[in-house]
Amino acid sequence: MRHLTIAALCGLVLAGLAQAEPLNYNVVNLQAEARREVPNDLMAVTMFTEQNDGDASRLSANLNKALTAAKVMADAYPKIKFYSGENQTYPVYDNKNRATGWRGRAEARLECRDFKQCAELIGKMQSVLQIGQWTFSISPERRRDVENELIGDALQAFNQRAEIVRASLKAKSVKVVNLNVNGGGGEPPPPVYAKRAMAMAMEAAPAPVAEGGTGAITVTVSGSVQLVE
Repeated sequence: MRHLTIAALCGLVLAGLAQAEPLNYNVVNLQAEARREVPNDLMAVTMFTEQNDGDASRLSANLNKALTAAKVMADAYPKIKFYSGENQTYPVYDNKNRATGWRGRAEARLECRDFKQCAELIGKMQSVLQIGQWTFSISPERRRDVENELIGDALQAFNQRAEIVRASLKAKSVKVVNLNVNGGGGEPPPPVYAKRAMAMAMEAAPAPVAEGGTGAITVTVSGSVQLVE
């Protein structure tokens, strides 16, 4: 009886292996993608002020005064987000390592979707702050929507490649073994350092030109298919 039970169990194991065995051959790994260029719809700008003073308390007060003035200007543009950034104060030494005063830097950050309004506000804020850099990007909401639209295109491209492989190898059909769908994009554009705008800030600077450009969104589909003979 025991021999029969063991034989029966062995038969079930072998049957299970026989069913899984087709996955061990005629398996091809494929990858396809769908890509779209999308206008950048988010602008981030860093502005700052750097000042020197012999008194640390007075320097800190002056830095805060500049940021407060910038915040008042930004309040007139409710659709633009204003954030206070880093505020640093450190001693300044001469070539004999003697403290001669203090230097400080205060930053503010703007985030906006209306580039025209943002450029207008920046032009006004240059009376108290300088432009450090700005970047353009695709907002998370826009990226998610476009990725969802691209999933179908990426899957179609994957199926087309699978069909090419099937036809080239003269298989009867093709079966998907596993599939991965990933969203992403290229490297973000490098920040623009506004050297020209910084120089203009010394005068009555006009609003800078804000051209967002485009960014790439890509959805990649990768996986394995089995060719059925």
